[in-house]
Amino acid sequence: MNGKISIITPLFNRELLIAETWFSIQSQTYKEWEWIVVDDGSTDNSREVVHELSRKDERIKVFRRPDHLLKGPSSCRNFGVTKSDGAYLIFLDSDDLLSRSCLDERLRIMVDNPGLDFAVFPMQYFKEKPNDSNKIFNIYSSNTRGYLHLFLSDNPPWQTMCPIWRKDSFERLGGFREDYLCMEDPELHVRAILANYRFHVVKGDPDCFYRHSFDENQASHQFWEKSIEGRVQFMQDVWNTYRGHEFSKGISSDLKIFLRRLIKYFLLARIKEYKNHYKTILNWAHQEKIISLLEKKFLDFTLYIFSSEYRWVKTLKLRGVIYQLI
Repeated sequence: MNGKISIITPLFNRELLIAETWFSIQSQTYKEWEWIVVDDGSTDNSREVVHELSRKDERIKVFRRPDHLLKGPSSCRNFGVTKSDGAYLIFLDSDDLLSRSCLDERLRIMVDNPGLDFAVFPMQYFKEKPNDSNKIFNIYSSNTRGYLHLFLSDNPPWQTMCPIWRKDSFERLGGFREDYLCMEDPELHVRAILANYRFHVVKGDPDCFYRHSFDENQASHQFWEKSIEGRVQFMQDVWNTYRGHEFSKGISSDLKIFLRRLIKYFLLARIKEYKNHYKTILNWAHQEKIISLLEKKFLDFTLYIFSSEYRWVKTLKLRGVIYQLI
């Protein structure tokens, strides 16, 4: 098999974890790769750690995100692609890991299937080390429409690290949206599916490992703000871009599910802080006929109940009842 693989990693304050990521790359059975690390303005010693590694292996290339580009992983990934020499791309975050045979297996699929734009592989969650959890991230469907439905209803079937891309296909798609601080990978993959990109989803053992830090992230105000505003942006962008598409009726139904998940799992958890976000996205969804007037009234009532300080609301346990109905 021939073909260099460019592994693109955005880096921000991962001084204590980046060496683990490097070890998983260094251990690959396939050796024709380059690791492109783009520092996003780290304030710890992350960049120095990678620079030291690059002195020992010329396949490591370290860059700093140019000041004229927006801060964030999307800008770093896109910039990294412009610096890459590989025919194939994998996007690996700075705290995640690859199995030893990852590159070998992914390249084999792409070489055996030259018509593919990308292929998707299984990913496993972990906390301290690979295989300390048996939870697989991926969700499988029997057809393309099923995968689109999963992305559009905020139940993504795969994550940024799961695909290997043919570089020219990724560039033709236009890369990641750099104004997205959240939902950038679902937006990219929705765009690819609706552009009729050819892809294959591989089932089997996981070949990459995602460090699960959700519980830690939940404590951060920034987590909630990015999660909510990113999802609002995603919903509106998808609808404004694709409402005339042949799948538009299905997209409307999917976004209705997306809206209810946004309300149930994000907005109600921080209703006092994000009450205006709730009202804005609800009014927009009704105006665009994604939800009916009856559905809007129910969700307006939901907002009233969850915002209420009245004792009778707690006595009747209305919040729990309504939460189950969303």
